[in-house]
Amino acid sequence: MATYTQDQHKRNCVTVTHSDGSAITVYEQGAHLTSWSVPTPTGPREVLYLSPTATYKERVALRGGVPLIFPSIR
Repeated sequence: MATYTQDQHKRNCVTVTHSDGSAITVYEQGAHLTSWSVPTPTGPREVLYLSPTATYKERVALRGGVPLIFPSIR
């Protein structure tokens, strides 16, 4: 299931949740994967690192996570 939201800094993101409880969050700006959590017996465990000092402003890259890059073949 996909949920489109804005974070507390008003940046658009989508969270996709699998039926097994795992989830990812991707920001529109920069197509940046910022969260990947997997289910454990004690609750979800975050797999990716995102700096606690990440800046959430328009036109500023996020620090940490994974940028999603697709090849452009012409």
